[in-house]
Amino acid sequence: MVPLNQLRSYWSNDMFSGHESFKKVMSRNRFQAIRSSLTLKADTLSGEALSSMDPLHSCRRLLDTIGKSFSEIAVPVGTCALDEASCRSKARNRAISFMPSKPDKFAIRFYCNVGSAGPYIHSIFDNGRGNLSTACQAERYNHLHRIFGQILNSSFNSTSIIDKSSPSALWLCQLVHQSKLYRSRDFGRVVFCDNFYTRPRLAEKLLEISDGDIKMTGTCKYSNIDAINRPVILECVELLKNKPRGSWLLGRSYSYDKAYDTLRKRSNDPAIKSYKIVPDRLIQANSGFIFFKDAKVVIFYSNDLLNTPRNRICLASDDETLLTVRGTVDIERWVGTETIGRSRIKCPSIIVSYQFFMNGVDRVDIKTYNIPYFKYLELLHFLFSAMCYIDAL
Repeated sequence: MVPLNQLRSYWSNDMFSGHESFKKVMSRNRFQAIRSSLTLKADTLSGEALSSMDPLHSCRRLLDTIGKSFSEIAVPVGTCALDEASCRSKARNRAISFMPSKPDKFAIRFYCNVGSAGPYIHSIFDNGRGNLSTACQAERYNHLHRIFGQILNSSFNSTSIIDKSSPSALWLCQLVHQSKLYRSRDFGRVVFCDNFYTRPRLAEKLLEISDGDIKMTGTCKYSNIDAINRPVILECVELLKNKPRGSWLLGRSYSYDKAYDTLRKRSNDPAIKSYKIVPDRLIQANSGFIFFKDAKVVIFYSNDLLNTPRNRICLASDDETLLTVRGTVDIERWVGTETIGRSRIKCPSIIVSYQFFMNGVDRVDIKTYNIPYFKYLELLHFLFSAMCYIDAL
């Protein structure tokens, strides 16, 4: 369906405008009359105590209905993207966050899992800002969809590498939800994330809970990387510091282990204390960091490598390294020595796939940004109307 700037345009008879399915469901005047009469009120059964804790209590039931409907209609397969979606608002509400780097500086943020083909939003859930309830985000998501009871009880215990109350637990539930509803039969799923979501711990736990069905690829932020992997990060970044654009390296990824971390702290060996020496049993299989020199050194993490890196740091000139990153692809970049066109440089195919599939949520944001409404309740009116249209088909 082609997004239009105004709702009434879906009933238009002009060329390159209008949509026959909208006209079959109901007339434009009836739709606008229903939409103008739609108001969101707090649930009277929730009580004042719950209403004061949840800043989105007035539209909570609508958000839950939309989230359940989206997850039941279709399940993306192959590749998907995990990112945040913004809903602009001028209201004074605890759920609104201020992010100066975003186009929507004041907005309510939602975590979205979007399929790359379409794109289709499979799961959408608020980030919990301003919510003072005792239940964490993962527990609220489990209460809504009711399929994660065993995961929450067995996977997020005292020995788990991910805290149940952290946002990573919610992202884990959103991604595993796909595998529980429909398991990919061919090559599994790959989730692409930016540096806010990509974390080796999350990728390792996601692969474990999904029984090898879901893998993760994305850019990495240094602060989200465990200390056991930081010596490799610093060494590779230093090696690429003065290299030309297009240079890259492959580094190993190690799993965080609480028992080994306790032994490391008690050791008197400086190499062990600084993670310069790590036992082979902590090497993550088919996982690693790709360091690519563009305008600056960009760190990528992926557990979708073809093989496990043979050495702690692998050079791009090695044939086995090229096989591990699934080959290279020619891309065009301005190096600084050109006279007419851009130069072609070799780039690992995993990085190219990230650039190709990562923009799923961004495309959803662009489509919702074109809707000329500014308050989040009006956007929810639009989503509610879209849901009614889907149910009427």
